[in-house]
Amino acid sequence: MKRIRNYSISGSKYFILGVIFLVTVIITFISMKFEQIMPSATTMADATLPTVAMDTEAGTQYNVLHGYTSELDSTLFYGNITPVAKDRKLTVTINTYGEDIEGVAYKIRSLEDKSLIENTEVSDYDNAGSSINVTFNIKNLLDTGKEYALEIVLKTKKHEAVYYYTRIVYGVDYDLQKSLILSWISMHVHLMTVDLRT
Repeated sequence: MKRIRNYSISGSKYFILGVIFLVTVIITFISMKFEQIMPSATTMADATLPTVAMDTEAGTQYNVLHGYTSELDSTLFYGNITPVAKDRKLTVTINTYGEDIEGVAYKIRSLEDKSLIENTEVSDYDNAGSSINVTFNIKNLLDTGKEYALEIVLKTKKHEAVYYYTRIVYGVDYDLQKSLILSWISMHVHLMTVDLRT
């Protein structure tokens, strides 16, 4: 009889533990359902370094580049490609964000062996206002359709050098303004479609 009694006591222990477990699970799920997650927002600090944006012939800015205060391997940057027109002129806009620009230079490197193809300091730019327009007159050293690494270097009062990186491709026929307009329209149609679904 003693054995039968032990089985009934251990059986009731498991039954009580099972009930406690189920009650805990139910209370947890109920409390999770009523828990409200408050969205949090933080305000980003103003830009501390100037930005550099490429300009189309119509003046539309694209490929906004953000600066680095230490030099990086420019051949490792992927993501955006800036087309260079057949006249080898590349116009950029520097948004200064209050920084005083003291010098502008650019370097072009081969992606294959990282060799320096061009290293030019630009002196013909107007340093007035919150943005500066600069035109790079790239030398006739680029092969048509081949990608290169472009490093733009700004000297400011606060920083000896601020580095910006992108890739360029020369001579490929892009109707860049038309592509940017189609991209803009596509993005807004997508956003309107998403709004209609919600």
